[in-house]
Amino acid sequence: MPEQQLIALLDALEGLISCSNPQCLTDDIFIHSIIIDSRKVQAGSLFVALKGALVDGHRYVQTAIEKGAAAILVEQSELESFKDCNVPVLVALNTRAVLGNLAKAFFNSPLDKFRAVIGITGTNGKTTCSYIAESLLLSAKLSVGVIGTINYRWTNPKTGHQVVLDAPNTTPESLVLYELAHRMIEDGVEILVMEVSSHGLETHRLVGVEFDGAMFTNLTQDHLDFHGSMESYEQAKRKLFFEHLKPESISVLNVHDRVGRKWFDSLCAQRDPSRVVGYSAHAAVDGVDSPWIAASLQSSLEGVEVTLGNAQQLHIPLVGQFNVANVLGVLAMIQAMDLIDEEQLHQSVQGITGVPGRLQRVNPGNMPAVFVDYAHTPDALEHVLETLQPFCDGELWCVFGCGGDRDKGKRPQMGAIAVAHADKVMVTSDNPRREPPMQIVEDILAGVESGSSQQSVLVELDRALAIRAAIIDAGPEDVVLIAGKGHENYQELATGRIDFCDVEQSEKSIKLRG
Repeated sequence: MPEQQLIALLDALEGLISCSNPQCLTDDIFIHSIIIDSRKVQAGSLFVALKGALVDGHRYVQTAIEKGAAAILVEQSELESFKDCNVPVLVALNTRAVLGNLAKAFFNSPLDKFRAVIGITGTNGKTTCSYIAESLLLSAKLSVGVIGTINYRWTNPKTGHQVVLDAPNTTPESLVLYELAHRMIEDGVEILVMEVSSHGLETHRLVGVEFDGAMFTNLTQDHLDFHGSMESYEQAKRKLFFEHLKPESISVLNVHDRVGRKWFDSLCAQRDPSRVVGYSAHAAVDGVDSPWIAASLQSSLEGVEVTLGNAQQLHIPLVGQFNVANVLGVLAMIQAMDLIDEEQLHQSVQGITGVPGRLQRVNPGNMPAVFVDYAHTPDALEHVLETLQPFCDGELWCVFGCGGDRDKGKRPQMGAIAVAHADKVMVTSDNPRREPPMQIVEDILAGVESGSSQQSVLVELDRALAIRAAIIDAGPEDVVLIAGKGHENYQELATGRIDFCDVEQSEKSIKLRG
């Protein structure tokens, strides 16, 4: 960890943070760590009091001082309570809003030291795109770091060093983000790929971050429990392209998506159009001249043969039109940023592997075909069911639920989509959290058309039993989709988290078929 003189750190943050008791601010105070959890405070820590939805860090300032904090940072509105402290009391209007600037200064601007920093945003596809980008960059022997939903990781092919860390948030708190970037730079990482969530953009986690490249996948309903409306959700996502890009950055957008096309036109009007790239897995898009628009697709369970608008052909070893879009977007980004030469880039596509929990085939080569997918939004569920339909000679099964304490509006929509596209629907629990599981199911069933037969829609609240029933009852020509949790290895119940993995449960059920 770096070490910074407190006075020098404050000088770097002039205008954002001040000291309310300068008599305590001396030249010999050095900061060894920045901490937002009082339980982790050590001698030499700077403790930052953050106001959260459930916990206010200002309640733990005294505890942090007793544990050896060298200084504390509090909000202006709370200053009166800390006037008698015997350590420097630093003040900001909003501690969360300045945390990124503080972390950036403490870790010596690590994000500026990468060859490239790429941000990927959108409702669906962020994780898949980050894995695809990582795969392509590693194939060119480039060292890559990824910050995303499944984990935080980095690999240096030159040294063979690899690190994998748990990911509490898709886009981490700014303090965690800058510390990760610092560690990656120390390990020789050249390129950082980040999944950028709307929550991260809205809650100041990307303060001070400027991207060399940004990619947009799509915008469909999700997270309305947090954002309140689709307009607010869109405005949060929009910040990546209109507030966090370097002047000479590359913007890559899915122009088949309504919002993507709107932003594409705006960016072309405001920036150098040659640095704004459109892509699409659908037919030609009016007014967009790009080599990354598919002219035709030929699909199978082994992948997709793609003919681009410029007659170039690609074999993409992933299933589904949405995966074609993901690959085309990543290829467009890497080529526009000149990270890999064109010939090597196209060769590397053959080596792309699937992403854990993203249309993951549990039993390759065997039937019934069983897939696990993270689809937890109406748009994602519809796309994955539409993708599997052409390959199903028997019946298409869909096992899914919806999360508790989250956007309730999408529940009936997903119920309607499931019965419209699947032959057999098994409604079950997802992560019910503190909400009664049956209430969630009833919300889902409200979207099921009254004409649906009782035989085609079943309810089993125990997710393990629902998965088992679908797989055991499926015929040899059927396809079974287990949707909603994907890579997650837990289930969130009212009593807390329990170990639970859709892939493992599916494998157990397949064995029970004999």
